[in-house]
Order: sequence, then structure tokens, then C-alpha cells
Amino acid sequence: MRYLSGREAIKFLTDTVYEKKQVNKHTVDLTADCIYKIAPGARLDFGGGEFSPAPRRALKPKLNKPSDEYGWWQLKKGMYMVRYNEMLKIPPRHKAFIEPNLRLLKSGVIHPSVTIEESGEILLPLMCIEDTHIKENARISCLRMIKEKE
Repeated sequence: MRYLSGREAIKFLTDTVYEKKQVNKHTVDLTADCIYKIAPGARLDFGGGEFSPAPRRALKPKLNKPSDEYGWWQLKKGMYMVRYNEMLKIPPRHKAFIEPNLRLLKSGVIHPSVTIEESGEILLPLMCIEDTHIKENARISCLRMIKEKE
């Protein structure tokens, strides 16, 4: 097993916001595209035949000034979901790990560290411990990739 460099890992992402800032030595920063408020109503059963995920509502970011290009999500304490700008394509014998960016943690927001083995859209839960503002396209998570030995 070998960890890929950030430069190697970014080759498996599309729709990056600004590659020069997102690539690090061993990780690639993932950026916030949409934040959803989670509503009650999920259903979870043993077999999955009656499963339905929690409904969610996209939050609209607010501009500080009319001339601003990007707005801010104003999050209260609670649970949310985040969708990243980036789409992930995982090749055979590779795995991806997503962990919170240290600045996210210092802002009073957490999300689980997860292993991703399927390509496509990435959607993760966010928990706001304190009221927090997150700007559109903020770098909030880090992607690490490994390649298994052949």
C-alpha cells in the first residue's frame, strides 16, 4: 500500500475550484458546493427495503455586500449535510479517505472521517458545535488516497 501525493491524487478529481491552492504535499482540499439542512423523517430498517434517507433542504448562501461574488452559509448549532464541488473517480486498487480540514475543526464544525470506495458525488454530514459561517467554496475537508499493492 502506498499513499499518493496530492499532485497524484488530484488526477482523480474533477470540478476543482483552484487546483494551485487545493493541492498539498499528501492531500487535496475539498471545497463546499452546497450545504443542506437535515429534516426529520428518515426511515432505517434491517433489510433496506423500507429505507428512506432524511429529507434535506439546500440552504441559500447570503452575500455580505451586493458586489460580493460568493455568499456565506449561516449555520446554527445542529446537523447539516455538505456536498463538495469536486467529483471523485476512484480507479481499481485505490481507496480514498476524507477527513476534516483543521480550520473546519477550529471553527466549531466537525464531520466524520470516512473511507470512500465508490466514484461520484461526495456527501457528508456536518455537525456545528457553535454557530458558524462558511463561505461558498471554502476548503473544509482533506482527501487522502492510497494505492494497494498489485
